[in-house]
Amino acid sequence: MMATASEAICEISDINSELPITDVVAVKDTVQIPVKKEYVINTLDHLRAIDNVIKEGTNDENAVEKIPLITNCIQTLDNQRFHFHEELEKETIIRFALQHCLMNLPTNIQNEINAAVEAAKRQNDAIRKSKIEGLNDLEEKISKAREEQVRFEKENNILLLQISLNETREKISLHNQEIVQTECDILELRNAVAKEWEDANKKIEEYKIDIENTEKCLKMELSRNEVTKKEEVKIKEELSASNLLNQDIQTNERSLNNEVVSKKKEYQMLQLELDAELKLEQNLLSEKKKLSQQQLKLTNKSDTLTSEKKKILNELNMRYQYETDNSVHLKQQLKDQREALRVNKEALTKSEEKLEIIKNEHKIKEAEYKTQKEALRNLEKTNREISETIQRAKISNSLTVAHLNQQIEKYGQKYEEEKQLREDIQQEKKDIYTEIDITKAHQREYAGEMKKKIADMKEQCTEKDEQAESLKNVIQELDNKICSLEKEIESDKTKFAALIDQKKEKIKETQQAISKLEETVKEKNAVIEKRTPAFEEMEKHFQQQTDIFNESKDTFIVTRRTDIALTNEIKEMENSVAEAEAPLNDLRNKIKESREEYLRLLDSHSQESKTTEEEIYAQSCKLKILIEENNRLKQTITSINYRNVAFNTSLTNSFPDIHCSKPANAHTGRTDFSSCNRPSADTNYIGNNTNRSSSSSPSISTSISSTNDTSGSSSGPTPHHW
Repeated sequence: MMATASEAICEISDINSELPITDVVAVKDTVQIPVKKEYVINTLDHLRAIDNVIKEGTNDENAVEKIPLITNCIQTLDNQRFHFHEELEKETIIRFALQHCLMNLPTNIQNEINAAVEAAKRQNDAIRKSKIEGLNDLEEKISKAREEQVRFEKENNILLLQISLNETREKISLHNQEIVQTECDILELRNAVAKEWEDANKKIEEYKIDIENTEKCLKMELSRNEVTKKEEVKIKEELSASNLLNQDIQTNERSLNNEVVSKKKEYQMLQLELDAELKLEQNLLSEKKKLSQQQLKLTNKSDTLTSEKKKILNELNMRYQYETDNSVHLKQQLKDQREALRVNKEALTKSEEKLEIIKNEHKIKEAEYKTQKEALRNLEKTNREISETIQRAKISNSLTVAHLNQQIEKYGQKYEEEKQLREDIQQEKKDIYTEIDITKAHQREYAGEMKKKIADMKEQCTEKDEQAESLKNVIQELDNKICSLEKEIESDKTKFAALIDQKKEKIKETQQAISKLEETVKEKNAVIEKRTPAFEEMEKHFQQQTDIFNESKDTFIVTRRTDIALTNEIKEMENSVAEAEAPLNDLRNKIKESREEYLRLLDSHSQESKTTEEEIYAQSCKLKILIEENNRLKQTITSINYRNVAFNTSLTNSFPDIHCSKPANAHTGRTDFSSCNRPSADTNYIGNNTNRSSSSSPSISTSISSTNDTSGSSSGPTPHHW
């Protein structure tokens, strides 16, 4: 009894291990009753409890009551096993019948199917080859177009550099012309100053001769005539006037020297700016405005100097008139001024020493003037050489522009040819699509006819349709790639056209700037021509005033000889001298104030020059940054071009691999006849067909070998095996 219970427990546990996790189907008298896994587990527990009771040797009524439940569970499991055996027998019968049908199908139908499949494969292979050839042609054309594009871009960059160099050279020539004109003006002013110096030196020599004569006359006639004191006073006044004139001339020379220094600084500034003129044309215009303002200031200064000279001459005339009126009163005052003659003689000696110092300074300045002349000659030589180089650059620029126009025309012709080729390719695509539609229609008609004959071979036809659809998808993907490449080519062409337009606009802008610079040069020349007659008139006026001064000097000598006897007006002369010294002091104060103002102006000009130098330095730094950014952009462009070339090579290498990498098998949803084998006649027939198709193309052989593998794997068992 114990052995039977343990055996029953083992059998039930084996059945439980064979059952799935889902509900179990029980069969009794061909009626399916669901049996849960929990029910089986409970029966096992009951059996174990009964086994324990039997081992212990106790009597348990509950265990006896559970025996019928256990017997029912065993019966249900036996019924279920019987039901599964029946289903297996039915499936084996159905499988044998289907295999028998396949064995007995007519061979003509199989031959027709194989012929249709081969014809479809051949058509698909021909279409593939034609499309691959078209794609290769397109890739070659695209590569050629890209090479031409790169070449045109390089030539365009070279032309842009040449244009920019020519523009800078033209601007340099214009600036050099302006500098030469300003230097000519400076030379003219220096010549005028030199003439004034010569006239002043002549006057000083004349005054010295007069002083010597007067000293001799004083030594001879001091005992007799007290009027000599008056003459010496007048000579001192003339010397003071000459000193004032000398001081004015010195101030003028200093102002001119400062202007020369400022012009040199401006020339250096222009040389620094020429390096930054590729992208800073606006700053050049502003600097030219500043130069024009400075020239206006210089003209204003020259006008002020002329006006001051006129004022001084007028004051001298007024003084002369005043002194002639007071000459009668001064005759009586000469007696008291004998003691003052000694002091005046000492002042004369000091004035002579000052004159010698002034002469030495004048010689030093003349030597400096000669050195500056030599520097100007060297600058003129350099300007001539630059003008010759600019003319050569103009000739080369004209030749490059003509060459560019020819290249643009050639590129337009090539673009039209590419358009025609694209239209031809699109027509070929349309023809291919129509052929594909026709083939699809034939395939559908043939499939309808075959459905009537063979209903069981639908699955193979569906597999072939899926392959055809996959081929269509591949073709569509290739078409999409072609369209994307065409769009890229069109975008590149539009960009190139936009670049050409931008370059033309830049050329127009530079031509306008050059025309503006020429207009400014003409205006400056006109201003110089306007100023030259005024300067000549000023010189004529100065000569007239010198003649008047000489005449007045002669008259003064005559009055001096006639007024020897006047000795009673010396006391009144002292008061008049005191009154005359007050305006002289005022004049000296005014001269000091004017000097301070000139110094302030010089300081302001120096500060402005410093600010402009700082601006130029900042702009040069910006230029360096822009040049570095341009270099980086060029590097990125070259890297992009290398990537494009690599992408093209990868495309060319990937097209032949697409046709060989087809799926070897497709899931058909049929039952798995893994233990069956196909008849030998059919397998030999399919093998012969594969050998024939392998000679046509490698892609067809790979696809047919994959179909043979699938057919071999899906073959069912033979009746002998069963």
